[in-house]
Amino acid sequence: MKKDTYLIIDKSEDNADLYYRTGFFVPDPVIYVEHNGKKTLVLSDLEIDRGRKEATVDRVLSLTDLHKRLAADKVKRIKLLDIAELVLRDMKIKKVTVPGLFAIKYADGLRKKGYKVIPRDEELFFEDRLKKTPREIGMIRDSMRETVKAMDYAIKIIAASEIRKKRLYYKGAPLTSERVKGEINAMLSGRGFTASHTIVACGVHSSMPHHSGEGPIYADKPVVIDIFPRSQSSGYFGDMTRTVVRGKPSPVLVKMYDTVLRGQKLAIGMIRAGVKVKD
Repeated sequence: MKKDTYLIIDKSEDNADLYYRTGFFVPDPVIYVEHNGKKTLVLSDLEIDRGRKEATVDRVLSLTDLHKRLAADKVKRIKLLDIAELVLRDMKIKKVTVPGLFAIKYADGLRKKGYKVIPRDEELFFEDRLKKTPREIGMIRDSMRETVKAMDYAIKIIAASEIRKKRLYYKGAPLTSERVKGEINAMLSGRGFTASHTIVACGVHSSMPHHSGEGPIYADKPVVIDIFPRSQSSGYFGDMTRTVVRGKPSPVLVKMYDTVLRGQKLAIGMIRAGVKVKD
């Protein structure tokens, strides 16, 4: 059975499918072609030496060399699209399958040049990402382990704070959402993780989905803490959310807690191999 030819033009730092296929972190857009089971990656001079050592691909092409070929053919204002088209032409490819989020400028450009571009709408471009290897499971577990440590640290700061006129103080200074977020992010950074958009939202802010939180943290009010750091080495995320109160929670909050706890126990009791999520 003939395999699809895959084309991705993106940054592997943002595109999990691209990183999954290449094992190579890069902050700038690169060209990836997978044809007949062989993987090709086009890299700039800045990244090519590292790519040849680290990328799990069959060959790495020089962006500069391809650029020179186009310049010799009198192509003006050479763009990444022109480079991608040259690679496809060299490989005698006329039809490619691309991710659903593939940039329209590249798709339209290739179509204008006579290529058939087929978008795949599924969220996962490479379905084999759904099944994790023991190594991948271990990396996910490591990410979650560090996330738990960061959560424990944040909760300890709140628990150790003093209550003064309904506001929390930690080590003599007002405890704010910004301060707790800074402590969480700094801790994770020191352990090789990048924490973006960490949430520490108190009071009314805690009722607003994904409000990052700002200002003082108050006693007797719910504080939603949501931490989802990414490992700088594996690329896998941890994700953990907890709601805490320093002081006395309201009856409404206690009822919500009890309801969630019952739901959690019910769900955990239903989990077993082969069970469908929809059931």
